[in-house]
Amino acid sequence: WLDAQVLDDLEAALSRIEADGQFNLLVVRSANPASFCHGLDSDWLATLHGPDEFVALARRGQALCARLQALPMPSVAVIAGACLGAGLELALACDYRVVVDRAATVLALPQLEHGLIPAWGGSWRLPRIVGLEHSLQLVLGARRLSAGDAVAWGLADACAADADDSPPSFLADPRKQDRTRFVLRTWRQRVLESTAPGRRLLLRGAE
Repeated sequence: WLDAQVLDDLEAALSRIEADGQFNLLVVRSANPASFCHGLDSDWLATLHGPDEFVALARRGQALCARLQALPMPSVAVIAGACLGAGLELALACDYRVVVDRAATVLALPQLEHGLIPAWGGSWRLPRIVGLEHSLQLVLGARRLSAGDAVAWGLADACAADADDSPPSFLADPRKQDRTRFVLRTWRQRVLESTAPGRRLLLRGAE
């Protein structure tokens, strides 16, 4: 779970990495083999009072993810187990995502189920990684993806075997990723998402 202490630790780690400047690749993974991150700690959220504190938390999370994305070296999130909510938003700020092929690996943005919205930049980054239609299904439909689905949708770049500790071959020469444009990977994305009428059709259907 992400709480105040974890955010302090992440911010301190990013400060050390930014100051060093000698790393070629940053790997973000959980010390818990059963879960990458379940998102924001509900007990911590319950201590927040009023909209100002929620806005401050959203801005802090956005700044953290922006720093991660802006690092000069590429980054990869290695996801084993559940990767939900703000945990997935953190992974979206990385250049690459590798999912571990196990039944417990699931990726989702379920914030709407709790009366919240993705507030750490995930709703901005997601269409640039999986496209608009898939983003709407993940954010509004709370769609949960297995490891295989995540690769098929383009949310993950590779799927690793559970017992395989060797990195995927593409990490031999990792590069920073351009997230300024929406992806047009499939024919539906090229037909619907690359044109204003097509986007209006998708948004009307979502509405």
